[in-house]
Parts: sequence; C-alpha cells; structure tokens
Amino acid sequence: MPKSSRTSTSQGESADREAALGRILVVDDDVDVRSTLTDHLQSQGYTVTAVADAEQALAAVRSERPDLILLDLLLPGTNGLQVLRRVRQDDPTVSVVVMTGLEDDGLSAATIQLGAILCLRKPFGLDRLDRAVRSGVGLRRKSAPSMRARSR
Repeated sequence: MPKSSRTSTSQGESADREAALGRILVVDDDVDVRSTLTDHLQSQGYTVTAVADAEQALAAVRSERPDLILLDLLLPGTNGLQVLRRVRQDDPTVSVVVMTGLEDDGLSAATIQLGAILCLRKPFGLDRLDRAVRSGVGLRRKSAPSMRARSR
C-alpha cells in the first residue's frame, strides 16, 4: 500500500476531518445492531458514539453534539419516542433517523410528527442507511452551521 504524503496527526486536522464527515450517535439496545452500524459508519469515515439506552443517549446528545442520531424505538426503560421528544427539546437542529422492527404506519407517522427525518424499518440495507445518513448530516449542517462553530 503506498504511503500517504500527508499525515493527519494534529488535533486541528483531526477536528477538520471530523467536522467534514460528521458525528453520529447510534442508540440501540441490541449489541449486534450497535456493533454493525458503528463498524459500517466508521468505515465510511464518520465519528460514531454508540449507546444502549435512553439515559446514555440523552447524555451523549448534550456532550457529543452529534449531527445525526440513529434511534431505535424499542429501548429498555424510556422508549425511543420519549427520547425523540427530549432530544428535540435539547437540540432542535439535530437530525434523527428512527429505526424500528415494528410494522406500524401510525408509529412511523408519529416519529415524523415529532421531528424525525425518516423512519427506517428493520431490517434495512446499508445502502439505504448510507443515503439516510448523508441526508441527515447534510440537513444538520445546513440548519446549524453557526452552532457547530460555537460548540468547538
């Protein structure tokens, strides 16, 4: 493999790379789903934080300031709809893609009304995930460019 003529070891370059690609929060109680999504998104160049429950998710929204949240609806304790409501209160500009194995059109519509940009039904293909992620990160970047600059 050829060597790169440029190394990116400085914090400034690392922050630039992260800013260019985006930060994603994966919220799913299934360890296999979290692992698969995290590995795939990291391989695409995103910075990924993965958590298993609502409280961890809400803490990560405040500390990590993600561009996109991939949010499972069926979580232990506080469910994904409640998390979505609280996320909207904490950060109304973050893009949220809901993931669910439930086939309930009313539930899908409710997630959109609460501010999700998309409801993906499990199982979904990685190509569909990639499109949703690119779209969601793009929407966040368009809606909150000055907020991102202030959070650094």
